[in-house]
Amino acid sequence: MVTSITKDFAVKFLRSAKEYGVLDRVMFGSDQMVWPEAITSSINFLNALQFLTKAEKEMTFYKNAKKFLALKIKTKDHNIIREKHSPVLKNASIFKNWVY
Repeated sequence: MVTSITKDFAVKFLRSAKEYGVLDRVMFGSDQMVWPEAITSSINFLNALQFLTKAEKEMTFYKNAKKFLALKIKTKDHNIIREKHSPVLKNASIFKNWVY
């Protein structure tokens, strides 16, 4: 479901982000609601990219977002908690029930 123009753009973008040292600012995301299987297709495509290391893929898929949103994980019950300094999550009660 990922078109060739989308794949080409993604590869060029990710190669450039890696080359210029800004891969730590890239986050995977989707607004796909019509064909939810397209998300899986996108994830599989990105996982297959040989020029990204496993650590770089982890950054893109979740670690960069976790850092940007200042999320922490409780080790005992794995609930996401908000850090005091996160203006994005300060009053966002929607996150209180998320499980990691």
